Amino acid sequence: MTAMLKYPIRMVLVSAAILASAMSANAQDAARSNAIHECAVMAQRYPQTTFSALEYELYRACMAQRGQVE
Repeated sequence: MTAMLKYPIRMVLVSAAILASAMSANAQDAARSNAIHECAVMAQRYPQTTFSALEYELYRACMAQRGQVE
C-alpha cells in the first residue's frame, strides 16, 4: 500500500496547509504591491529636485505605516 492510501487524512491536511500558505502569500504580495503603489503616488508629489530628500522620507514612512519594508 502506498503512503497516500495509508494516510489519506494526513495528505488532505498537508494539502490544505499548502493551499492556505499559498493563499496567504498571494494576499501578502497583493498587500505589498498596493502599499508600494500608494506610497509611490504619495511621494511623487514632492520631487527630489524641489524638496531634497523629502520624497524618500515620505515613501519610507508610508511603507512603515503599512507594515512593509522599503
